[in-house]
Amino acid sequence: MDGIFRAAGHRAASELEDQSAGTGGALFGGVWAGRKSLLSYNLQGGSGRLGEAMAAELGHLVRYGASVTRVREAGGHVTVTLRERGEEKTLRARQVIMATPAYVSHRVVEGLPGDVADVLADVRYGPFVSAGVITTERGPMPWDHIYALTATDQSFDMLFNHANPLRTGRARRPGGSLMVYAGGDGARRMLDLEDSGVESRYADDLVAVFPQLRGNLGEIRIQRWEHGIPYRRPGFSFEPMLRHSRRTDVGVHFCGDYFGDLGNMELAAASGFRAALRATVALR
Repeated sequence: MDGIFRAAGHRAASELEDQSAGTGGALFGGVWAGRKSLLSYNLQGGSGRLGEAMAAELGHLVRYGASVTRVREAGGHVTVTLRERGEEKTLRARQVIMATPAYVSHRVVEGLPGDVADVLADVRYGPFVSAGVITTERGPMPWDHIYALTATDQSFDMLFNHANPLRTGRARRPGGSLMVYAGGDGARRMLDLEDSGVESRYADDLVAVFPQLRGNLGEIRIQRWEHGIPYRRPGFSFEPMLRHSRRTDVGVHFCGDYFGDLGNMELAAASGFRAALRATVALR
């Protein structure tokens, strides 16, 4: 039982002992609530589709390859310094929304109240090491009707069958797509391994879980996320940032998945919407 909870707890990219009660509650509440959860949705095509849709809506206003190095509010406006195509540029704005991870916002935003800067510096992110796996089986397999499972005593913590929604009772098409990941300390130990080393560990354990995968593993792609997801640690207080976010006299607004006990797409989008509302009110 301890192994099951620990493996599931790595969804927060951290160990259970490092998680606040709020993080644990958000994690397991979402798992057990299933479709009744208000915080755990799947966006068809992946969460990256949200950013793509917003970029399409903004059109030419989106500037790629521009790295912001400094943001500072002074004199009733916000100065944004960036590097674009090797050239340093400065922009002036009345309102700025920092839709960036906490550690990025801490690095580039200057002149913040000390307690707000401390919050940004103290937000913790845990690592993930994931693998996308193409399978080459020709017929039905035991995992066809499983979307996800928790794995104990393996190099990965969770296994997802991304082809599961296609197994609808019609003729089963050959092949499939699986994804596995490790979070927390297990992922941290693999961050510096060569891709071949991670691939070998995952492949061996996939066959241990489903022996039918022997000889049916095709291409495997490894992805490392050093800053995979933010989580709350025991004793951490986000209140200074929440107080700052309620202010009506600031020109720099913050948002991101770190606004919740456990980061996810819904929290990032909701906090961004609220930041946009605050900026809109300030512009009137």
